[in-house]
Amino acid sequence: MQKNIQGFKYLFSLISLFVILIPEIDFAESFSIKLKNSLNFARPNEIVKINAESLIEKKPNFNFDSFTVYEDKKEIFFEKVLNRNTNKQEILLLISFEPGETKEIIFTDSVKNKKTIKLTQAYLGQKTGYEKKEGFFTGGYFQSVNQTKVPSGHFAHDALYQFEGPGWESEKVGYRLYLDERNRTDIFGKKISGLFLDITGKNDLVSDGNESYQKMLDWGRDIFKVGNSLGIGSIATFYNNKVVTVTEIDSTLCMIFDGNLVSEVETTHYGWNLDKKYNVTTRYSIKANSRITEVNVLPDKGIENLCTGLAKHENTEFIVSKEDKDWRYISIWGVQTLENDNLGIAVFYNKSSLVEISGDDLSHFVILKLRDKKLTYYFTAAWEQEGGGIKSKEEFLKYLDDELIKLNNPTKVVLN
Repeated sequence: MQKNIQGFKYLFSLISLFVILIPEIDFAESFSIKLKNSLNFARPNEIVKINAESLIEKKPNFNFDSFTVYEDKKEIFFEKVLNRNTNKQEILLLISFEPGETKEIIFTDSVKNKKTIKLTQAYLGQKTGYEKKEGFFTGGYFQSVNQTKVPSGHFAHDALYQFEGPGWESEKVGYRLYLDERNRTDIFGKKISGLFLDITGKNDLVSDGNESYQKMLDWGRDIFKVGNSLGIGSIATFYNNKVVTVTEIDSTLCMIFDGNLVSEVETTHYGWNLDKKYNVTTRYSIKANSRITEVNVLPDKGIENLCTGLAKHENTEFIVSKEDKDWRYISIWGVQTLENDNLGIAVFYNKSSLVEISGDDLSHFVILKLRDKKLTYYFTAAWEQEGGGIKSKEEFLKYLDDELIKLNNPTKVVLN
């Protein structure tokens, strides 16, 4: 992140932050920041990002290794994280705002943070203690791992990975990536709020196509049919007049970054074979209280375009955003789940990256070009069975338009 105003463009909060250092308050070493919600609607449980390195520069004597954050003398949740896209440290705050509200937040050092809360999860379960028979990983058990190099010869449904690859989730929704030749993203719908990926498919030790999450569980299930489509936000390129997913590759490395307020899955596919071979790193992250996945794609060399999109299903409606702003979306609403009920899905893209909106028999998609040697886009899913969730097309479009407001008005930060 840059040390100037441009470095403070955070896309998931419409909070305007005005940071004012206060010379004398009750604590031995402390300072305050002012946070302003510039919107005319409430922002409950908002994640606000702050550039930690800029704060360190302003307050070199403050102990950023041991501190607590307060609002009106009440301790609030925060998390220090490394933004792997910028390689800069950030502080995430979990705060609620009324319309147009300004808050004063106090940082005090040498006080151990007592409040922690886990609202996101990234998870990968890999089988150990197995016996390999005819290419299948039989028996054994799944163990949580922080990274894996996908072994040569791994194929779909060979029972090596719990629910077939890594997953990431907030309490609202979960997503997974098929860590095999499909390399597509899928959706776990939730009827109740919570984090469930670590237990999902834990006992599915036999690859017989009857995984437990293919049926309704107490919390929800796999709700989406992906097939050979782009699923929801899968990565591809438009090459030789067709969509080509990241399928023909040499090897894959997957890493898990499990956090409290934000969690991330990172994959690097080596040797993606097109006109030449590319190494492509992709980061999928999700924040607390959000349905949205942020995707950052970083090829190791210039590529003509990247492509992403949404699976086509019958009896659904394809809808594009109306406003001509920097951030836009393509979306689908209708009956398109394995429960035969309503689901809304969308991809957000920046118009400066847009080459074309198109489609084929399997998917609606956007063809995009890189910006600064990378591509950033977002995707989201809203299931009608989500507790307190979105039940109609009108509610879904209102939700998408509100998210566009946030994306088109990045956070403003002023350090005095």
